Amino acid sequence: MTIASLPLPRRAVLAAGVGLAGTAAVSTGGMAAPQVSGLGRSGDDGWAESGHVDRAGGRIHWGAIGAGPVLVVMPKLGGWMADWLPVARLLAPRYRVVAIDPPGHGGSTMAGPPPYIQTLPESAALVRATLEALGITHYALAGNSLGGCIAAIMAALFPADVVRLALVSVALADRMSASDLAAYDARTGEYDARGMPLPRAAETMARRFGTTSAINAQMNASRAAAGLWIRPSERGVFTCGITDYLPRIAARTLLVYGKGNEGTYQVFRDRALRLIPQATSLDVEGAGAFLHQQKPEATAALLDRFLSGAQA
Repeated sequence: MTIASLPLPRRAVLAAGVGLAGTAAVSTGGMAAPQVSGLGRSGDDGWAESGHVDRAGGRIHWGAIGAGPVLVVMPKLGGWMADWLPVARLLAPRYRVVAIDPPGHGGSTMAGPPPYIQTLPESAALVRATLEALGITHYALAGNSLGGCIAAIMAALFPADVVRLALVSVALADRMSASDLAAYDARTGEYDARGMPLPRAAETMARRFGTTSAINAQMNASRAAAGLWIRPSERGVFTCGITDYLPRIAARTLLVYGKGNEGTYQVFRDRALRLIPQATSLDVEGAGAFLHQQKPEATAALLDRFLSGAQA
């Protein structure tokens, strides 16, 4: 199965419970502040603010909209943060939604050629460093596919940071062996000889993930933008052994799936519910794997209930 700028004078803090927020001053101790660019309105992508944070290895792209407790969202493998914009707009009256493009995806540009494997802990550390540069130290997390894998690792490695976790169609899998990874690399027909992703047919993706033609067209565009970074990121998911991290997640966790797309990400549900200490699961009627794009109203309502504590 294919797995599928703030200058930092102040630190915005979401207090220990979702629904409380405040600010506290930050001292840089005489050191130079992190390089954060792009404060102001984003004129071309729909986010109220957007920019980049320079970290070791590249520049991580972010966007934000709304005010209130912080919800950080991340897109699927080969996606970009625009995937989450419809949901973010609906949540903006109650939450500050901060979207992050994973390394090599969307507007996140990395120095040098992609590695053979971009590990999930590496990506998790880069995202966390980006949030710290933006003054965000406590937050809820939501991610789809690759974004959910990164979010799960962040919640496991940095439990004091993450107050709630929503995993939207995420492959929470065991570690793939080196021989199985080599066999997968040899048989996959989703990339050309250079490792660039090939366009996916709308009919194929409708059968596999329950996507619409419009979502598939956007996905082909975002996959082309991610380019050579998709395969290393995919290998990072395959070789991580996410199930080893799940028992370390302290945050209340919601597993979300599209009802009508059984047989893909849902195969990971039962084990994840057993391994994550505080996990529950919900389905969205009539949605595919990328339900935040296909059913943004239902997804936003579900997330609002979960973040507010109305849904355990």
